[in-house]
Amino acid sequence: MRLARVSRAPSGASRARARRRRRTEMPRARSSVRDDRVELHDAGVSIDALPWGRDVRDDALARSIESVDADDANGTSALFYVARPLERESRGVVVVVHTALGAWETFTTTCADALASLGYDAIVPDLYGTRKCVWDVETKRRIRGGTENRAAFGAKAVIKCVKAFRSKTGETKPYAAIGFCLGGQVCLDLVRGLGASDEIEDVRAVASFHGVLDAPELEGGSVARDAKVRIFHGSKDPFSSPSSVHACLDDLKRRGADDVVLYEYEGCMHAFTRPEKVRPEDLETGFAYDAEAAETSWRECVRMLEETFRN
Repeated sequence: MRLARVSRAPSGASRARARRRRRTEMPRARSSVRDDRVELHDAGVSIDALPWGRDVRDDALARSIESVDADDANGTSALFYVARPLERESRGVVVVVHTALGAWETFTTTCADALASLGYDAIVPDLYGTRKCVWDVETKRRIRGGTENRAAFGAKAVIKCVKAFRSKTGETKPYAAIGFCLGGQVCLDLVRGLGASDEIEDVRAVASFHGVLDAPELEGGSVARDAKVRIFHGSKDPFSSPSSVHACLDDLKRRGADDVVLYEYEGCMHAFTRPEKVRPEDLETGFAYDAEAAETSWRECVRMLEETFRN
């Protein structure tokens, strides 16, 4: 268990300069695949402004939307987004787990595009099964259910999506998972074994970006002990208090996770990877983009994946 405290948080002025510089650049890629079955949300920022925007190359990837059987996803047929590398063998499978807003936004799908451009099969499961973003808080709560439904909603649904992808493609390589906000919590639950499946042993690495950090009072199955765990967290994130961060780390250690590194970005708040979180009302509610934290956390994640799938 290691703590990498990133103590030099960029000033507000440097963040503003980074935002202005990036927003004046034209995007080099499409926002995503077009499909009438889903409703894709665009926050209005250029692709280059995203942490992974410069990695996206249209000519290096193929996009599609695939289906998964309906016995999960709240009884409805679910879809998942797929981005695959062209003209090269996949280095491995990476699941991108969405925020509390849902799977169908360019923030998430372009992250998968970037990973495919870097040589990975990338899939984005729709945990809500709604085929669009979910804005209403009560609707989110109803779909996610209570604590007893946490594993079924998150980790089990991710594993189901991986199974569906493998069935369609014949891919057998192990996988990694990265997630944002709610998705970060789901990724940590995968390592905890809350998916209760043999496939948990296939998880080689997970990364949580401003994820919800806690210690769930839920017993899991086999723990992915050898998986790399990277947690990118803002020290001023109001959704994960210092005590909950310590509880999360203690919980992972208790369950047997061996390779855990917490990157704590001093002064950063929630959603630091999201360039649109710059309004006064965002700051008042604990959301704030940080260009330096966004860039460095993404590069650390890419490095983790390179190390994981090197052989």
